[in-house]
Amino acid sequence: MAKVYVTQFADLRGNTAFSAPIQTDVITSSGASQAVCTVAATCNFVRIHTDGIISYTIGKAPTATVNDARLAASQTEYHCVQKNDIVAVITNT
Repeated sequence: MAKVYVTQFADLRGNTAFSAPIQTDVITSSGASQAVCTVAATCNFVRIHTDGIISYTIGKAPTATVNDARLAASQTEYHCVQKNDIVAVITNT
């Protein structure tokens, strides 16, 4: 199991957060897909960081599987998102 941090931002410059975070959601991943958060109306980018190995997907009604995008422990990724997108995660190896 890993802790997954999803931070929402309105604006980015390059690959760094330019604006103050809108919110940060934290979840402990498991062997089943879990929704971390629903993206706020003012959010355009999310930063996903994990302290363990996970897979994740982003969409309107996502279900994460171990075949989705994978993050290694201590890895961070930034993604463009749309209003009401949902981030889903699952533990991977």
